Order: sequence, then C-alpha cells, then structure tokens
Amino acid sequence: MSGAVEAGAVVWVDGDDADAFLQGLLSNEITALPVDAATPALLLDATGHIRVALRAVRTADTAFTLLTDAGSGE
Repeated sequence: MSGAVEAGAVVWVDGDDADAFLQGLLSNEITALPVDAATPALLLDATGHIRVALRAVRTADTAFTLLTDAGSGE
C-alpha cells in the first residue's frame, strides 16, 4: 500500500510578547501553558469566528509552534 501523506501548516511565533499575542487570537489558555506542553486551540478572526483548528506547542518561554492538519485553513 502506498500513498502520499499531506503535511499540515506549521507557524512559528516567538518574542517577548508571543504568549500575549496568541492569547488574543486563540480560543484556549496560552499564557499558562508550560514549556514542552501542547494544547488544542481554535484560531479566531476579529469577530470570533473559527478560522482553523490547530495545536499550539510552547517550545520555549517566548516561543510557540502552531500545527494544523493537512487541508485545514487557507
């Protein structure tokens, strides 16, 4: 059996205000997320509508990786 595996999107967010920035965009608690922990979240637009489901991973005190499934979002 063979087949192609589609990769999802990966976004890196880092900087001193990364957690505060993401806290305003995502549906889940981000600021309290410990390093090396992950949480599911929804990326919301300015009106609160869901843009994409993702997984937020805190990779350092001031860095996050956001992961989506293949075919998610635009």
